[in-house]
Amino acid sequence: MLLREGQAAQFVCIGEEHGIAENPKLAAQWFNALTASGYSKACVEISPPMAAELDRAARDGVDGLRELFADPRANVAFFSMREEAEWLASARAAVRGRGQAIWGL
Repeated sequence: MLLREGQAAQFVCIGEEHGIAENPKLAAQWFNALTASGYSKACVEISPPMAAELDRAARDGVDGLRELFADPRANVAFFSMREEAEWLASARAAVRGRGQAIWGL
């Protein structure tokens, strides 16, 4: 049902409680499935400049995100849970070559 409704919509939104591993797992699977329907942007509740940094780091997968999180100057507020980093890396990989995939709102 989620996939069918997402395919019929212009955008989808997940309201979730932070720190629960299942939420980014669901988001990753749903977003990856929706890319076949034209979805190409994963919008997250961070600043646009930080989203651009996450997008850049995620081009190198989870390792790129780990490197960003290890830099004390990065000051990334969210996404340091393994499952969250895997979701960002998965979203970035799903739209590789199509510009910035992770947007901040």
